Amino acid sequence: MARLTVDYNNKYPTLKLAILHERRVELAFEHQRWFDLLLFFTIGELMAYFKTKPQSTFGNAKLANFSTKNRYFPIPLDEVKLGPSRIYQNPGY
Repeated sequence: MARLTVDYNNKYPTLKLAILHERRVELAFEHQRWFDLLLFFTIGELMAYFKTKPQSTFGNAKLANFSTKNRYFPIPLDEVKLGPSRIYQNPGY
């Protein structure tokens, strides 16, 4: 029903963006937003998605500091020390 309004169509032109919005609203306090974005976007699409939003959307976080390395978390150094020949750090860390 919401898809029929002009404002909604302008804000979410594709079905993918509309689904992401609905999931964001429904799961607002479950801290799963980042994982949804990783599931729905490739790293290139994710970077473009963030770059289209204004800086004011992110509050104090600087959008310029966001890069492709932020897709993965760093592997703790203690884990790398356990098997340095078998495990390697994620790129950028």
